[in-house]
Amino acid sequence: VSEGASLLPDHARRYQELYQKADVALLASKREGRGSTVVFDDAMGRAFNLRALRARFSEACRKGELVPFYQPKIELVTGRPTGFEVLCRWNHPEHGLLTPHAFEDILLDQRMAPELTQTILRSSFADYHILQSKGLYAGRVAVNVTVHDLADPEFVSNVDFYLTEAKLDWQDVTIADTETVVMGDTGGQV
Repeated sequence: VSEGASLLPDHARRYQELYQKADVALLASKREGRGSTVVFDDAMGRAFNLRALRARFSEACRKGELVPFYQPKIELVTGRPTGFEVLCRWNHPEHGLLTPHAFEDILLDQRMAPELTQTILRSSFADYHILQSKGLYAGRVAVNVTVHDLADPEFVSNVDFYLTEAKLDWQDVTIADTETVVMGDTGGQV
């Protein structure tokens, strides 16, 4: 069991604010691992303020700050590229280029994770189409998805829409899940 706490009157005088800060401390304790206890501090509040992160993240999606990076997939025997795996980076105006580790809470949030996936699908498919239209062989483009994407009944039709929009076919893409998606699915939904 992980625990988070905030202290009266040090951290807040009103119940709602005290509760929110204790919830932030709980998130921090869960990140530290099972059996940890964490007391709220201001630095933690900035790092784990999920409401602010949601608002800032949605804005980042609209402004095009979430960008795909491409890792080539190479056939070892021939050395030929067989495709690309799409990696997401957040080109944050204040903090520079952030890897998913810096915004991993987004991947766990059922509202934000699909927004991230859709943003990356749309941009990477558009980039892939540009390569194809120039006659460059790019292989298949592999995009990682979250458990929230796989549980979304609209996911397949959304992917189909983005493929059509970019003039691509299903054969051009690999939908990949990570070990975390499969191993973390204790409810059997995936």
